[in-house]
Amino acid sequence: MGEIDDIFKNHNPSVFFLAESEILDGRNTSFLNRNGYSCEFSNTLHSRHKSRIMCWHTDEYDRVQNLEHQHNEIIVLIKKSTKEVVVGIYHPFKCYDNETIRMNFIRLLENLNQICNENGTVTIVGDFNVHYDIDLSNNWRETVIVGDSSKKRVSFRYR
Repeated sequence: MGEIDDIFKNHNPSVFFLAESEILDGRNTSFLNRNGYSCEFSNTLHSRHKSRIMCWHTDEYDRVQNLEHQHNEIIVLIKKSTKEVVVGIYHPFKCYDNETIRMNFIRLLENLNQICNENGTVTIVGDFNVHYDIDLSNNWRETVIVGDSSKKRVSFRYR
């Protein structure tokens, strides 16, 4: 964790997301604790027994778990003073429970739509794992993502 320690030491972030964290349910995570920060894991830690995204945040932020779909690797935070929302996501390349990659991605986009529709300023960071150069059996490359800031939503369409 040397590089992460350097980031905290040199930049003192208010929020820090870490994708592909691979935290397993029941694992002792006390080594991840940092002075002055809360450590959070996605809801999938309990629903799927592992978390692929985690974050540290200062007490300037609260977690809003009711906006997080239980099967998405997502963490939603709201800044107390400004009500700005920060969302960290990890979209896995592999799917669970008989889902296609497209179905999994649509579920994530619908979750992001909900978050954007219910809040003002929303910043979304993370790893979407969108690889248009890979030929996948479910026509992944035909998915087009469109951001619509005037309507405060994330939308998608198919060609």
